[in-house]
Amino acid sequence: MAHKITLHCPSIDKTKSDFVLGPFDKHDKILQQVRAVFSLEYAAVYDIRAQPIDDICACEPGQIVQVAASKGEIMKYYKPKVCIFYNGEEEVSNEWVDGYGLPWKVSDVY
Repeated sequence: MAHKITLHCPSIDKTKSDFVLGPFDKHDKILQQVRAVFSLEYAAVYDIRAQPIDDICACEPGQIVQVAASKGEIMKYYKPKVCIFYNGEEEVSNEWVDGYGLPWKVSDVY
């Protein structure tokens, strides 16, 4: 049964949602389709932890697959644009942190 994955090419900052993987597709054929989607001469696929994917056909439905656009591209961990990472800064803006400076509360809801 066919399922859909999301392709993200960080070097050209493009994403293709709902890329369909058929049940009888082969890895090489899918790589050709990926190159066509992003208009690339080269494409290699990686998971969100920047590990190479040997068989894209084995990807899970809804999985995010990163695409390298050149042989020399070093893939990094996938990071959605809407995430803000806290590195232990002393100054934290109240604009983006809910509850900053407020005391901890124990919740009755589990």
